[in-house]
Amino acid sequence: MNQIWRRALSAFAGAALLLTMAAPLAAAAPAPVPGSPGHCPDGNGVTVVVDFQELGGDTEIRCAPGEQASGLTALENSGFVVEGTRRWGKAFICRIQGKPGADTERCIDTPPASAYWSYWHAPNGGAWAYSTAGVTGRKPPLGSFEGWSFAKDKTGSTNPPPRVAPVRPTVAAPKTGPKPEIRTAPKTDEVAAGGPEASRWLAGFLKDGLLPGVIGPEKPDHGLTVDALFALVATKADPAAQQQITGALERTVLDYIGNPWSENPNERQGDQTAKALLGAVAAGVDPTDFGGVDLRQETLNLIAGAEAGAFAGELRDRDVQPKSETNLFGQSFAVLGLARSGGVPQPVVDFLIKQQCAAGGFRLSWTSFGATGARCDEDPTAVLDPDSSGMAVQALLAAARTGSTGAADAATTGLNWLESKQDEAGGIGGSGPTAPANTNSTGLGGQALAAGGRTKAAGRAAEFVRSHQLTMDNGGKASAQAGGIAWNRAQFDEAVKDGFPELPGAQDSWRRATAQALLTLAGVPLGELGPDVPDAGPNGKLAKYLTGKLVNGDHVEVTAGEQSFVDYGQTADVAYGLLLSGRQPSSLTKVLAFLDKKDSVETYTQGKGFDKPGARYAGATAKLAFLFSLAGKNPRAVGGIDLVDQLSGLLGDNGRFADISDFGNNANTFGQSFGILALTAVGDTTRADKAATALAAARCKDATMPVGFPAAEGCATGIADATGLALQALNAVPKGGGALSQERKTALTESVRALEKLRQGNGSWTGPGGQNVNSTAYATMGLLGVRQEAKDSRAWLLGLQRQDGGLPLNPGAESNLLASAQALPATAGKSFLTKDNGPVKPAERVAKPVDPKPEPKPTDPPQPDPNPAPGNDPGPAPQPQYRPAALARTGAEVSETLLAGALLLGAGAAMVVLTRRRRAA
Repeated sequence: MNQIWRRALSAFAGAALLLTMAAPLAAAAPAPVPGSPGHCPDGNGVTVVVDFQELGGDTEIRCAPGEQASGLTALENSGFVVEGTRRWGKAFICRIQGKPGADTERCIDTPPASAYWSYWHAPNGGAWAYSTAGVTGRKPPLGSFEGWSFAKDKTGSTNPPPRVAPVRPTVAAPKTGPKPEIRTAPKTDEVAAGGPEASRWLAGFLKDGLLPGVIGPEKPDHGLTVDALFALVATKADPAAQQQITGALERTVLDYIGNPWSENPNERQGDQTAKALLGAVAAGVDPTDFGGVDLRQETLNLIAGAEAGAFAGELRDRDVQPKSETNLFGQSFAVLGLARSGGVPQPVVDFLIKQQCAAGGFRLSWTSFGATGARCDEDPTAVLDPDSSGMAVQALLAAARTGSTGAADAATTGLNWLESKQDEAGGIGGSGPTAPANTNSTGLGGQALAAGGRTKAAGRAAEFVRSHQLTMDNGGKASAQAGGIAWNRAQFDEAVKDGFPELPGAQDSWRRATAQALLTLAGVPLGELGPDVPDAGPNGKLAKYLTGKLVNGDHVEVTAGEQSFVDYGQTADVAYGLLLSGRQPSSLTKVLAFLDKKDSVETYTQGKGFDKPGARYAGATAKLAFLFSLAGKNPRAVGGIDLVDQLSGLLGDNGRFADISDFGNNANTFGQSFGILALTAVGDTTRADKAATALAAARCKDATMPVGFPAAEGCATGIADATGLALQALNAVPKGGGALSQERKTALTESVRALEKLRQGNGSWTGPGGQNVNSTAYATMGLLGVRQEAKDSRAWLLGLQRQDGGLPLNPGAESNLLASAQALPATAGKSFLTKDNGPVKPAERVAKPVDPKPEPKPTDPPQPDPNPAPGNDPGPAPQPQYRPAALARTGAEVSETLLAGALLLGAGAAMVVLTRRRRAA
């Protein structure tokens, strides 16, 4: 389907359908029992009332005798002639008694939300209630009333009930019949309330990788299946089931985003297309080749251009009759999917923001229910909908992370509005017929609150959802369905008392409620599901460039003469880039496995085969130990070697790490910084503090950091790379928390300010060859490590990206592997301290000065005046000095530029050369 309320307000009424984006086909109806005109004379039947409203004609009343299996059978068995849609069958009621006519409704796809049959029910002598179950999902009680009323240009709150009171003359005892066998979800030995249990319960309904729809397993529901995929990814449950779902969706993606029942193969449903895009992202599958379909491009193709005026950026259906009826759910999925797959165009975000009214909430539709205008505030009939608001907020937060303008402010306003709608029990209701608190609305709201950092409110929402979840202890007669989540309390209590519902349609509402509510239990919003797409967007291309340079897919080699050698340092740099950016996870696994070999560790950190027995290299040890800590692995067992113990043994009484080698001590401030990070990551703050004190003391007079430890007289100025790495080391505390000493805080702040002064006007820093990618990358990470954004610097780096995806050492040069590897974390907005769930975190935030008044800075080193005034020659501008370190006489020639880059490997210059003399395996 291409709009949500179209489902909710037609045969599938109810908030349980708000994330479905698809509808199932109808099963064959049972043989009808002859009905009779008028009310049922007693309680042994179901009275059906059909009010044609604007379609003309009298209101008709008929009786369906005996027990009725569903609302559909009651409607047909009472004697009404019913037609469904060509695509969905009688799961969507299109015509009753031939109305509306074929001249106005072709009944190919779902009837429009502006003209459809609304479904009602009532007990005898009671009041009409809008049905929260679909026509095939509700079993009418004996003696009750079923109502059908045509709704034209109405909203959820103005839908007219039938104009005949639900009253019959007599009441009789209900007649019971045999109960059909129902499917029981798989049991576990012990099912407790929570996300993983609900995920397993949901996965138990899969058939050939798809979830059944309202009719049953024979008619799968793709939209609900995507919701289930979101839930499984969020809870990290059942990887096999995730693969089954992904494979099934890839095989049938065109059926989902198009219309297999249409004669037009170019028809596209905008909402489904955008949702499928996010599904591919969540699954970690390339969305540009999902079942042979480029879902990113398909979604972009459905975005209205500038010619649409105020509607520019709107997600639209294509070739759908009678008109496009996308809504806020689809627009939000478009923002989410595009933001996670390479970037979302600003107009798409802008149009979503337009759907926010001044109060903070969002409207559901701008195409239906009599809505007018491209903006919510232009629509006098706008109804602020919590479900829509929860979706929009999540999308805007995802867009804000990619730099979209206005998204963060709009999300904050939406969060405030959402939080105001939460009741004392933590529940959130929808709008119209779904206004009472329910798990669907609470699920969406809770996801948004979690995404926005409203942890207390998000926790209350999770508790509300959890209170509606069946367990072995509270499930009563429905305990076999432990893990499932009811839509509301009445549904939960009914299942506990009478057992899990028998009808496929009634079971369907449980599956929908569970899928949507699960992300709140897991605490994972839609914008954070799964990894970023491996090779989408500039950062994805950069990661793909790196992995394309790997030999055998797991290491870097360099060539000297006619021989190739493993470069362990650059291999580690690639691993850091992939790890911090979240890109190419399968390649990262291979690289880490290569570095985890005993031979790799001994060669890289101990000089096996070319240095003396007992040799140890501080920089290499520190860099490798921290890498494995950052990757969530044990640094005390890398290749069978305890790198933490090895590193600790290299820490001197003066707080400096030092090499043990026949080639001398080539330890430097890069290795010192990695050593501090490595020790902090394992909680050894005593040694880390000692090393940090020594690092701070090594700073030059301007508070920047040199490469090598300076002599007693000190140094005038250092370099950006070393300073950026040192900032992260000085600001690092274990993930459990901690505080910096006042001396360390002071050194941190001074060095941040010094680094900011070195930044050029375009956001870059200079290094070998002028403006330098390596220098800018590590300096940017340093500022990110004190919780600055450094957007201009990140933009400068990505502005140099070459056609092959890589970055050069200097502007205008060819792509360089080392520069690309060290730049990827910075361009992705990550530092060594800000990895999600990493072992270290920033202790302090050092904001940019409130009113900095820097002197104008050129983008290139200043040139001396060719005709200076006498006595006023300024001479060349001072630049950081790069001096070659003492190298072992290995016969290798290393240029100064290569050495400057090699020093960034954190292993010491000698180690860089020596590792390159190890032949590749």
